[in-house]
This record gives sequence, structure tokens and C-alpha cells, in this order.
Amino acid sequence: MKISVEVHKSLEEIEVLIKTAEINDTVNSLVQKLSEETPQLLVGFSDGKVSVIDESCVTRIYSGNKKVFAVTENKEYLIKLPLYEVFNRVNKNQFVRISNAEIINIKKVIEFD
Repeated sequence: MKISVEVHKSLEEIEVLIKTAEINDTVNSLVQKLSEETPQLLVGFSDGKVSVIDESCVTRIYSGNKKVFAVTENKEYLIKLPLYEVFNRVNKNQFVRISNAEIINIKKVIEFD
């Protein structure tokens, strides 16, 4: 794959042009990745404080007792969003929904029970 960047001061936004001999999985994957929106922040509440949670530190996100919680290696945070909305905010290459009540970080999984 050849990548080149051209600077045009007259442009107001980034323009991406893909030149290819055929549409294939690589091209489709590039288009999909370039089209994805910037992930939204994940905010949690713990010990009376509001924190922006680093997704890479989250091991699991689950719902219980009509609340949603994000668990990191050190802490558990209350998330004031429904689980489906949290799932829409996290990186789909890193998180997978394993049930109606739980999302896990597949990069943190050692084993399943």
C-alpha cells in the first residue's frame, strides 16, 4: 500500500481519496475505519468524584440493580448511561458484549467460566 499526503491550504477539511484497481476487503476496511466517529468519553462516578475513565484500563462493564458499573483494575465506577449506550461509546475492537448485562475488554480476558 502506498500512502501520500498533500497539503492544500485552500481546503477547509481533510479529504481522503483511495485509488485502487478493485474494491476488496482491505479497501472496505479502510473506508470503515476512516468513517468511524471519534469515540466519546466514558465518565464514571466514584467516591463522590467524577472521573474520565481510560477505556484501556476497564476490564468489564456490567449492569446490576438497575445501574451500570465499569470495573478497572483498581476501582469500580457508576456509569449514568444505559449499557447499550456505553457499548456504543467504547472501542469495538477492544470490547465485546457477552450478555444482555455485560461488556468485557477482550484484551484483558484470561479465561471464561
